[in-house]
Amino acid sequence: MKLSKRDLEKEIFRRASPLLELLYGKFECDESQTDKPDFAIDILKPKKSLGRLKKLRIGIEITTVDDEEFSAYTNDKKFGAEAIEKHQTAILSGE
Repeated sequence: MKLSKRDLEKEIFRRASPLLELLYGKFECDESQTDKPDFAIDILKPKKSLGRLKKLRIGIEITTVDDEEFSAYTNDKKFGAEAIEKHQTAILSGE
């Protein structure tokens, strides 16, 4: 299963959403925000632990931090594409 960069970002965001809600409270995702940052969420009712904020908007950037060996593959289109696809599939299947 090969995902586009955006589809992979959406899947990661979907999986992180319950934790984001625990941290910040109920939120809505601004669907128009698609890059730099990848996502923006508007907190509907910020938690008291965040202070007396009436309105809060959080930007979320999806990025990866991989070891040097894996990063070397990302710059090698001939051999890297297969390794990246295998890595993404493993992440999404919970391996």
